[in-house]
Amino acid sequence: MLATVLTYVCALESRSIAQPAATAETDEYPELQSFPLDQPGEHVFHFRQPQNGTMTLLLKIEGTSGEPDRQELTHLRTTVEVTLLNHAGRTVCQAVGSPTEGISADNWVLRTSRGEAAFWHRSCAEIRLKRSESYTLTVRLQDVDPKTPKIKATPFFERSDNYVP
Repeated sequence: MLATVLTYVCALESRSIAQPAATAETDEYPELQSFPLDQPGEHVFHFRQPQNGTMTLLLKIEGTSGEPDRQELTHLRTTVEVTLLNHAGRTVCQAVGSPTEGISADNWVLRTSRGEAAFWHRSCAEIRLKRSESYTLTVRLQDVDPKTPKIKATPFFERSDNYVP
């Protein structure tokens, strides 16, 4: 099975680019590079989807203990904008909002489980991705809340039948 290895390039203007290259391993999904959640910037990821499926985009939060950090993570005023384009430049999903408590149509919702935390957005939930198709994921962080802890987020696509928002 093919997995994805990323080359991560970080430019001075807070723009990072991750470019995958296929290697023989057993990972089922592309592994995308983490980025700091406490710094404004744009992070661009290019990858191929290894299988067909309905997926939900998650922003996994590194360095948290899950539920005990809920209060701190759900009251940030940071604006997170995500755009996922297919190889033809068509928008697969686009989401904009701030972290919040509870499900809403225009915010990033925190999910905690087994000591882990991840944000998801209704606009990028249950999206259909096609096997071997090239995608570009852009994550923009704007108006970063000064109270944001020094943590990192990692984009991750999870099968929607594993996670029901």
